[in-house]
Amino acid sequence: MAAVQDGHFEVYGQTCKVTLGKKQPSAPQEGAPSTQLGIFKLPKTVNQRTMEELLRTYEGFKEVTLATNSKDGQFLGYAFATFETVEHATVARSILQGMPLGDKPIDARFSNKKH
Repeated sequence: MAAVQDGHFEVYGQTCKVTLGKKQPSAPQEGAPSTQLGIFKLPKTVNQRTMEELLRTYEGFKEVTLATNSKDGQFLGYAFATFETVEHATVARSILQGMPLGDKPIDARFSNKKH
């Protein structure tokens, strides 16, 4: 075991420094089943039309709101969709969860906040 001094230590004759990265934001906690879904990990290229075209294929879809930066209007990579019933939202969530869109899978969660 090498001695550690000021965050530096030696491994096999090489001096290394240990630093801690910034804390990554944790994924939002899922709410109880509701008529609203939070849809996360969306590509930044997604727009209102894309989301409406995707979601209107699900029974009971009412509306979708894209989250944007209040200062510059840039899309933040997530959206909130509203469905007519909890059952409609549950079916949509089960299909959307893990669906590939862009270079990563969608993360769909129930949301209890009004958006």
